[in-house]
Amino acid sequence: MNPYDLAHRLSKALKDSPQFANIRRAQEKIKGDPGAREMLMDFRNKQLQLQRQIIAGQEVTKEQEKELEKLHSIINMNLHVKEFIEAEYRLGTLMKDMEKIITDSVRGLIDPELFGPPPVDFAEETGKIIKEEEKREKEKK
Repeated sequence: MNPYDLAHRLSKALKDSPQFANIRRAQEKIKGDPGAREMLMDFRNKQLQLQRQIIAGQEVTKEQEKELEKLHSIINMNLHVKEFIEAEYRLGTLMKDMEKIITDSVRGLIDPELFGPPPVDFAEETGKIIKEEEKREKEKK
């Protein structure tokens, strides 16, 4: 059994899955509705802004959280946006499940001691570095 052949078969099965079909349909609806697209992009930009804040070690305020929740509630009223977000979530779940199945299958084959220290959480480390730099800047003033 050739793993590459199976990977290509899996790829085709994923492309033929209901999750892929749903995301394609939802994308077309979003593309055909400029208002829905704008709402979605605005929501994504706000999400990204808060994620950058978190990575930079900056606190996300309650107001910012409430604003994002409110925006999420508003965009969910738009049927096309809601359908797209739900389809995206289902596709993401499918992809995570596939990744877990593959990862679990090789977990016992590889001795983790041969790969050195555990992986680093780069977002956490970046936040620490930024905090230290900010602290040094404040101390200089």
